[in-house]
Amino acid sequence: MDRIATASNLLIDAQPEGWRLLLNGSSDRTLLEARRGAPIRYAEIFGTRRKLPLEGHLPVESIDRVVLGWSVKDQAWHLGFVLLPPIADERGSRWCELAHWIDPTRKEFQATATAAGEALGAQIGRPFALIPPVAEAVPMPPLPFHFDLWTFQQSAEGQYEFVRAAKWARSNLLRAAWYLLWMVAFLVLAVTSVTSGIAYPRPELLVPAGFVCAVVLFGMAVGLVVRTLLRPNRIVVDKQGVRWLRGRSVTKTIPVDTVQSVYVSHVVSGAKRRKRPDGEVSADLRAVHYGELNLDLRDERFQVVLTHGASEERVNGEGEDNALVPLNHGNRRTQLQAAGLLIADLFNLPAHYDQRRR
Repeated sequence: MDRIATASNLLIDAQPEGWRLLLNGSSDRTLLEARRGAPIRYAEIFGTRRKLPLEGHLPVESIDRVVLGWSVKDQAWHLGFVLLPPIADERGSRWCELAHWIDPTRKEFQATATAAGEALGAQIGRPFALIPPVAEAVPMPPLPFHFDLWTFQQSAEGQYEFVRAAKWARSNLLRAAWYLLWMVAFLVLAVTSVTSGIAYPRPELLVPAGFVCAVVLFGMAVGLVVRTLLRPNRIVVDKQGVRWLRGRSVTKTIPVDTVQSVYVSHVVSGAKRRKRPDGEVSADLRAVHYGELNLDLRDERFQVVLTHGASEERVNGEGEDNALVPLNHGNRRTQLQAAGLLIADLFNLPAHYDQRRR
């Protein structure tokens, strides 16, 4: 690969044997160098400006991924690392920029910058992520959001909560009471049949069946009450991670450093195509039948945060029936997607949208 010029008078030299960031001049000065199987080494001035360890080298294991993204603020592509704790905590930021390209068109340097990022990711054995320019942002709907029996709201600065509706507990307890009422009815009928002195009903199996039904109904009622008392009624999301709570008791915790991205999934209807008056063919919006908000964990597991049934909302009809794409403020359409983006922004992590056709 030829040398790639960047802003601030820097050069990127990507070769099979190594990836270097150079200060362009009469004698190019190496600011950073990455080679397979070795720590990333950098000049003192480079590390000082980016608050990197003073030792002058960075273990590859402290890097989560290489990221290239376009910034609206300065109309530029930015290439850098996403760092992991404890180095990220010591710096006060997970992002470490290496180079940038001024590109108001969003397209002039995308291919060049992408090639540089992919070469760096391959050199250090870390994934490369491209965050494309977002389309015109869709206005964020006002909080709170309502999902079936859950409400998503902001409870404090830098903190969100999913709160379960109280009617969920009331409904479960009423159902348990209904089971107990039927249990009593079966017991009365069965005991009366045994103690009344009259002949057993026909068939005689009805009497033991009554006792069995009473036991089953009692078990169902107890199970429902226990589940109601133990299930979380709040899910708190802040910069430290996600906590599931029952009252003030924490039942489960997912620290933010174990999360690598936020996933929003929708099961949608097929797109119906129609012809517009101008002769163009367009796709209607797709109906949302089901949704999930998940955390993609670093141990290759997914943790479900919320499930949401059929919604009156719609998503774009264009695109593939089944697709996995970056989720941003340009392609966000539903409240579940908005909640996922707010959480991803809070965690400073990427968000993805997984669409599946019913």
